[in-house]
Amino acid sequence: MRLPVGGLTIVSMSSIVGLAVFSTLLGHTMCNYALKTVSATTVSTVMLTEVVTGPLMVFFLLHQAPGRNTLYGGAVILMAVAWYMIKEKSR
Repeated sequence: MRLPVGGLTIVSMSSIVGLAVFSTLLGHTMCNYALKTVSATTVSTVMLTEVVTGPLMVFFLLHQAPGRNTLYGGAVILMAVAWYMIKEKSR
């Protein structure tokens, strides 16, 4: 089954390939590499910050402000990650 790809420009296709290579492949490779030096719990805890950095990138790149609940949730996540990192460092 073939799906039509009409309407996609070279720029669009390049963007799709760029997202696949840099966001997915590079991101997963970096996480796997990090597992060689730090614990899996630390890697997965730090990966929680992806939920926070997404809305921040949208804010700075597209000038769309996040909602109040998004800000509250992001603050909770950042506090939890900071708490874990402080506890992990004191071990």
